[in-house]
Amino acid sequence: MSHVVVLGAGLGGTIMAYEMKQKLRPEDKLTVVTLGTQYSFVPSNPWVAVGWRQPEEIAVDLVPAFKQRGIDLRPEGAKRVEPARNRIELNDGSSIDYDYLIIATGPDLAFDEVPGLGPDAHTQSVCQTTHAVQAKAAFDKLVRTPGPVVVGAVQGASCFGPAYEFAFILDAALRQARVRDRVPMTFVTPEPYIGHLGLDGVGDTKGLIESALRDHHIKWVTNARVTRVEPDKLFAEEVNDDGSLKTTHELPFTFSMLLPAFRGVPAVAGIEGLTNPRGFITIDKHQRNPAFNNIFAIGVCVAIPPVGKTPLAVGVPKTGFMIESMVTATAENIASLLKGSSRRPSQAGTRFVSPTSATTASLSSRSRRFRRATSTGRRRGAGCTPPRSASRSISCARCGRARAKLFTKISCSTCSGSRSSRTFTSNLPNDGGI
Repeated sequence: MSHVVVLGAGLGGTIMAYEMKQKLRPEDKLTVVTLGTQYSFVPSNPWVAVGWRQPEEIAVDLVPAFKQRGIDLRPEGAKRVEPARNRIELNDGSSIDYDYLIIATGPDLAFDEVPGLGPDAHTQSVCQTTHAVQAKAAFDKLVRTPGPVVVGAVQGASCFGPAYEFAFILDAALRQARVRDRVPMTFVTPEPYIGHLGLDGVGDTKGLIESALRDHHIKWVTNARVTRVEPDKLFAEEVNDDGSLKTTHELPFTFSMLLPAFRGVPAVAGIEGLTNPRGFITIDKHQRNPAFNNIFAIGVCVAIPPVGKTPLAVGVPKTGFMIESMVTATAENIASLLKGSSRRPSQAGTRFVSPTSATTASLSSRSRRFRRATSTGRRRGAGCTPPRSASRSISCARCGRARAKLFTKISCSTCSGSRSSRTFTSNLPNDGGI
């Protein structure tokens, strides 16, 4: 019998536990260590911050969910991982031993790296549901007394998508409240250009997002280093491409939401061989730590080098689809080791470290939406512009071997009809997911 422990029960840790359980032998044991018993769907936090969702609507009680699947839950939380002893010290003083450990802790939020940053200081956050609830109170105050808004991310951040998303969500919510005309908005980011996303752009993200910001009357400052935040003013330095100071900005605000930089959580930070200087878990192409070969890691807690050089620190985002592929590779690799297979571990899960791979993830999400759309049986109306076709050959994100071809048709702008009747074909086994 082997004991597999998943450390963390966020987006990555929860699906890791589910998929790992399916791969274990009957005699193996699976335990999840996390702080508390509730799972919250973090991608919905921006909606909570403007009242489009309530916290309880995006939360799940893990106790019955894990019990139904035969997964043990330790809600005490981890104090320190001890790799040399194959043990985790928990916050209540007890400990748990493991044969294999999967680290899926997510990040520690480095608000302290910028004076005045964070929900305990002068800016809001949507990184946690409790932060989003606090942001909702600040949003309600903004509606009552409209004023300038600053949204974005600080230097060292890697999760830029939610910052852009929240800017547009906030714009829509203020329009619904009929106060948008009294709320000037500015987007502040360390990215060298709008739409960089930590990936040096994906397709035409620069043009698309710049156009969207203009359409919604949102100004922006790029290459911005936030130096400090006061109760009603943000101070930032805009730098040139060589890192030299270009100009300074003092941006007054009534409401501000800035995403912080990430770092490794205290339970693993500073462990030689396990983490990099920032506290992220170092892994090989099989999701396994090189120094401790019974430790794997998935999700935001893993170390991924920047795509390219930028004037300010800009991290690489770990997208949901990327995390899914990490989970699948890890489950397959550990299952292979448990069964004593001589095959090399699967390399799937390590392909999403470049802009090209991020595009693959986007195409996969689009494929699923198109498949759902084709099932409605809508037909193109008379006089509509015929849809355009597109195809792309890509490698399978799960096994890394088979080739798949994605066929899509862009719907008519008039009636949104006439989608392709066969949007995805594949020679992959099982469901052919990419």
